[in-house]
Amino acid sequence: MISNKYQLKCHIIFESGNICLFFCRFKSNFKFIIASGGVVQNTKKQILFICKNNIWDLPKGKVESNETIESAGIREVVEETSISDIRLVNRHPYSTYHIYKDKFNSNQLTFKETKWFFMNAESSLLKPQIEEGISDVKWISFDKIHTLVMFESVKDPIIFFVG
Repeated sequence: MISNKYQLKCHIIFESGNICLFFCRFKSNFKFIIASGGVVQNTKKQILFICKNNIWDLPKGKVESNETIESAGIREVVEETSISDIRLVNRHPYSTYHIYKDKFNSNQLTFKETKWFFMNAESSLLKPQIEEGISDVKWISFDKIHTLVMFESVKDPIIFFVG
């Protein structure tokens, strides 16, 4: 059976006299959305992960029109994990980007920027947001992250903040 799913991790270099204008033009070829999430660490230096569709990920979600990227990141972490004692450590996000086919319109490509924030929490009462397809939530030590099935791009904000 041939899968139509694939992952290509690459670094793209843009050269332009006006990189902001070039990037805006590039984004205009797609439906563009902004998401926000968190690299959440506890005092044991463990990272908070969610499992969705048998793939480990960091909690994140779409920024709503009436909220800041910081509040969206905190809201998404709370909703997806039921964590209650979260604290934002820094207000300077790390961005990752990916392009995917819209699940309702296969001809539409979506360009998604996820803004990641570094957060702290201690809660041991974790509960996955089942209605979003999240089956598990766990604190995982940094040295065990390499054993998880996850998208390579998920490692980038972890390494940026704690690696």
